Amino acid sequence: MPLFPEQHSLNFDHGTSPSANSAHTSSKANSVRNSAASNATTNSPHTVPLFISLLISQSFFHHEKSPASTLIIPFFKKEIPYAYVIIVILEFITAFLVKWYYGPSYNLISLGYNTGLPDLNALRYALGQSSTPASRESNRQNQQQPEESTPLLPSGLAFNISFSSPFTAPTSKASTLYTIQLKQIKNMPGFLVPLAALMLYFILAPHFKAN
Repeated sequence: MPLFPEQHSLNFDHGTSPSANSAHTSSKANSVRNSAASNATTNSPHTVPLFISLLISQSFFHHEKSPASTLIIPFFKKEIPYAYVIIVILEFITAFLVKWYYGPSYNLISLGYNTGLPDLNALRYALGQSSTPASRESNRQNQQQPEESTPLLPSGLAFNISFSSPFTAPTSKASTLYTIQLKQIKNMPGFLVPLAALMLYFILAPHFKAN
């Protein structure tokens, strides 16, 4: 019997009533539901992060079939709906520039000079040309065949800017990557990038473990 008076007295001592407590509980539940709905909208599988990173790659040995090491340092991240479409558009524009540069003789399935996409220097050269397609073909044939090299499998040490995005959020087993080579340095020891990655791990490990 004395339990109910004590309970009422506790409520009055704290300056609240049962109806006020009920209203407060209902308001708190509404805020939790609104927060959950907001998080669900933000974490939509169609809203994925777009990463812009510095990608440093290097071949172990000076050979076209040499393994390579890669170090990716992200410096920009933005949650964007369908962010991977941006990378697809970049790839489409690059492929169009390649087709335009080589002219009608370019064939996607033929063997020859169409084994890779141009770097920044090649794009500048293509955009600066005002000659006819025939003269472009003649100039291309007269050029010396360069050594095989790509941003991910370079002939030496390569500094690249990369754009990457997963296809689903928050986790994804597939992603897309677009890389542009900024600078390449040849005749460098093949252990520089692995050594830099190892040093960076031990330097940053305490910081990330603390967080």
